[in-house]
Amino acid sequence: MQTSSDGTQIEIRGATTASYVLLVDDIGCFVSVSCEPVRSDWARGPIVLSEQMGPIIPGVGFISVVAPFFLAAFL
Repeated sequence: MQTSSDGTQIEIRGATTASYVLLVDDIGCFVSVSCEPVRSDWARGPIVLSEQMGPIIPGVGFISVVAPFFLAAFL
């Protein structure tokens, strides 16, 4: 999820794996991770949202998610 300075929250297209490379569009925004657990019988649990990280500043970055915990690393 990307949250802009005015509080607008949008889902980041294509960010569906355990890692995400920050893009120019993320600069000035906060990013967070959401996770919806799904059992093998397709029963869904509540969606969990991580704390927001940021604001994102120019540079090289990398965010890694380790379920069920959230880990952020900026290179």
